[in-house]
Amino acid sequence: MKKNLTVETHENISLEYETANLGSRAIAFIFDYLIQFIALVLIILVSIIVLLATNKFTTIEQFINSNILSTLESVIMVAVFLFSSFFYFFIMELTWHGQTLGKKIAKIKVVSVTGEPINLLMCLIRNLMRIIDFLPAANFIGCIFIVLNKNSQRIGDITANTVVIKTKRYESFSKKLDLILNEQTAIIDKSNSYSNPTVVEGQPTITEHEYLILKQYIQLRLSVTDFKKYDIRLYKYFIRKTQQAPVRSSGYDIFASYLIEVLQNNEAFYNSKGL
Repeated sequence: MKKNLTVETHENISLEYETANLGSRAIAFIFDYLIQFIALVLIILVSIIVLLATNKFTTIEQFINSNILSTLESVIMVAVFLFSSFFYFFIMELTWHGQTLGKKIAKIKVVSVTGEPINLLMCLIRNLMRIIDFLPAANFIGCIFIVLNKNSQRIGDITANTVVIKTKRYESFSKKLDLILNEQTAIIDKSNSYSNPTVVEGQPTITEHEYLILKQYIQLRLSVTDFKKYDIRLYKYFIRKTQQAPVRSSGYDIFASYLIEVLQNNEAFYNSKGL
């Protein structure tokens, strides 16, 4: 069942996201653990090759029949595997803007419940809570919460104030945005008509087409792949049109704050036209 999350930003802009259901999260989960399993198998194979190369064992049979792995060593290997699983999700989500390899394949990502990127603490908490979500096996508790929770949150998400959203529907918008920016930037570079714009009180500083694109981008921003890249591209584009000094705003970096300011400065005019 499709579930949407609506959040209100600090700038009083409503953003709506489609939360990731159990199916899409299961796909990501399978791919992520498959990747970890392959990595574990490779580590074991490399270890066997290294041991054989050091002449500690002359044959595979001697290695298999040996008692080299004591109980303590077995416990350490299990612990390393468990922690490697934690660190995989923790490091990937923190450095890949809320995504892992599996999440990228499934076209989903983790964001805060306010729609902003997750921070270090959120990432740490949601991944530590995987231990509880996994109980009694195969993420059973986590799956129950995802199905029943109105925002498809598992215990880790609820505790960390995060939510997993879908990004697939926004890929076509990213391509459209690239085309528009390339075309419009080329026009500006050729004519240089926006280098010294004249601002008339009560009149818009951007065109209707630009306003609609910017409005849609702000609404979809955190669901767009590489949104920080588009923040900078749009910032550079509109700074040449409006010549307004950017204002910092809590919850967004300087580029996004500027884009929201441009949108709000033109909102009254275009709202009066029914846009």
